[in-house]
Amino acid sequence: SFGQRVTGSGTAVLENVHVDLGSVVPHHRGFERPNTVRSVGQIIYAGVDLGIARAAFRETLDLVRDAAAAKGSGMERASEDALTTARVGEVAIRLEAATALIEHAGRKVDTAQVDPTEEHAVEASLSVTAAKVLAAEAALEAANALFDLAGSASAKVALNLDRYWRNSRAHALQDPVRWKHHLVGNYHLKGVKPRSGLL
Repeated sequence: SFGQRVTGSGTAVLENVHVDLGSVVPHHRGFERPNTVRSVGQIIYAGVDLGIARAAFRETLDLVRDAAAAKGSGMERASEDALTTARVGEVAIRLEAATALIEHAGRKVDTAQVDPTEEHAVEASLSVTAAKVLAAEAALEAANALFDLAGSASAKVALNLDRYWRNSRAHALQDPVRWKHHLVGNYHLKGVKPRSGLL
């Protein structure tokens, strides 16, 4: 794809690995009771999004500190511009919120793994879903802000800064956020629980 060119996802084939028959659970049977399988996968996805966002933000800070101010702003350096400073603050706050939400969701997943009740699985799923949504949005926002604030010089191919946008955009396609809002709203408005505590 145009993003995540070095992604490690794919198929793993194991040969000559001993697995006790009692340890094998057919895939469909794994979801017959409350569990955190998808919550764990989702929180990893949220972590990937947050990592992309943080890296894009670091690049933004480095570039904005060294950039000349936009023509007509009356400033010498981009970092002196109040609008640029406020935009950097917006992205920083979004990253802090995503970080806190991922940590909170992680605690909910831990609880659901120790005590795998339906209630705990649903709570974990809803918290992880919120974290995933916020982290994905933060990654796209940070990638866009990088170009907005660093200016046309940031579009040079040699800098390869487009990788942040490509990676965040491609990663968001693997698990679309647009359905997350519906699923969470459906739970709160109508009491429809995520299937097997999963979103």
